[in-house]
Amino acid sequence: MNILKGQDLIKKYNAISDRGTPHEKKLSSERAFCSTCSSPLWVFDKSWPELIHPFASVIDTPLPVPEEMVCVKANSKPAWVRWPEGKKSVHQDYGEESIEGWHQKRGLYVE
Repeated sequence: MNILKGQDLIKKYNAISDRGTPHEKKLSSERAFCSTCSSPLWVFDKSWPELIHPFASVIDTPLPVPEEMVCVKANSKPAWVRWPEGKKSVHQDYGEESIEGWHQKRGLYVE
């Protein structure tokens, strides 16, 4: 990934799971965001150092319009949160397929 400008504005956050319980722990996934406007930039996890997951909003090349959305972690979605409108597949947890695998299977992967 090539950061064109604003590198000094990028901050990172590691979420805490089970906060306030004896099982509390810092998660390995790292979320990068702009410290000026709070825009999410990408997610990285040292468990898979070859992967980085940018948010579509930071990609500066045209992207195809998806035929459907994939919504994951329905098992942890609060009742007051609505799913986005439009065609979608909803999954209780993460699937077996990686993000890269999903794109490869549909001919959308770019090396």
